[in-house]
Amino acid sequence: MFDFVKINLSDKRIVESLLKNKLLSFNGSFDNETGEVRSKYFAEYQKLKFTVFKSGRVEIAGSIHYYWNYGQHNYNDFKISDVREVFNDLNIKFNINPSVATVHNIEIGLNLITPFNPNEFLDSTIAYKGISFNRMKVVGKGKGIEVYTKSKQYGIKIYNKGLQNSDLTKTNILRFERKILKMESLRKGKIFMIDLLDEDFIELCLNQLYESYSNLIVDDVIDEELLTKPQIKILTEGRNPRSWESFNKKKRSDLKYKFSELIHRFGKLNHYQIIKGLLHKKGYELTGNKNEKKLRIDYLYTVSNSPKKKYCLSCGKDISNQNKNSKFCSERFVGYEAAHKCRNMASNPKNNLEWKLKRIDAKGVLFDVRPFLKQELILRLT
Repeated sequence: MFDFVKINLSDKRIVESLLKNKLLSFNGSFDNETGEVRSKYFAEYQKLKFTVFKSGRVEIAGSIHYYWNYGQHNYNDFKISDVREVFNDLNIKFNINPSVATVHNIEIGLNLITPFNPNEFLDSTIAYKGISFNRMKVVGKGKGIEVYTKSKQYGIKIYNKGLQNSDLTKTNILRFERKILKMESLRKGKIFMIDLLDEDFIELCLNQLYESYSNLIVDDVIDEELLTKPQIKILTEGRNPRSWESFNKKKRSDLKYKFSELIHRFGKLNHYQIIKGLLHKKGYELTGNKNEKKLRIDYLYTVSNSPKKKYCLSCGKDISNQNKNSKFCSERFVGYEAAHKCRNMASNPKNNLEWKLKRIDAKGVLFDVRPFLKQELILRLT
């Protein structure tokens, strides 16, 4: 759940302890005559960078997730119990006390295994709170997008984690992350390493991550022939990143509501809802929260209640976008003539599919003609 951190310590005893530690090999800028360190010197251990300043301040920065994996990778699950192991290890090896070390930057994120290629979600993500995304600089073959608030307090990063490692090129792993640059955006007052193990603080971080996700503007595949002219206008505006940036807060709020409604009603892929469910499920799996069972149920409900395909009983067209009680094509979406044909086919025995099948069966056939007859009816109505 937690990844990159920047930690500060101000204790001369820690400085002396680190400089003498055999696990760390420090380099720095030295005065040629006196041998004294000019400003700072640093060392690295399992992807954590230790920097000692001349003032006596110590900064530790890097991925604690990488550290837990001995500096090899950070694509697997990283539970709160694993964070506790890392802190214990830092305390034993480097005398880092999590109760006095303050946190100044942190990444809160989750790795999600998706049932589709993460690139599809990246390509369909338009904006965050009215700010359009930029292409993210990713090492290797990775692909990602990111956005930072105007105040530079935090940023949102979304990327294809599976592409970063050669062993995972066939694994669909999407990472959704909130990068905290100023800790006051997370909580006022000092935040210590030990707080990362506190249940209330963990819940606060998760809620901010979920809130960030809810503010995404995400597109979907839609058959525009099913939309009215006003709906097409909403869809066109919503798909344009510049629209979100140019509108005021109220206009953005109105557009977000209408655009999200269109996506929910007519979207065919439903990636946004699927990832939302995965995000909540993974968050509570990694934290061991008491409400994990409840949220697991919520996740299953979200997925099982995502829009299902429903077809016209007459012509077989997809009518998932219509009222849930609809049985035939609606005039609103296909026009009066086509809708009238569907209803006539169902009500008029001479045009009823089942009636025709019974007549054919009564005469005797060598093979089942149902698939061919149904296809012929579909073609005739389209």
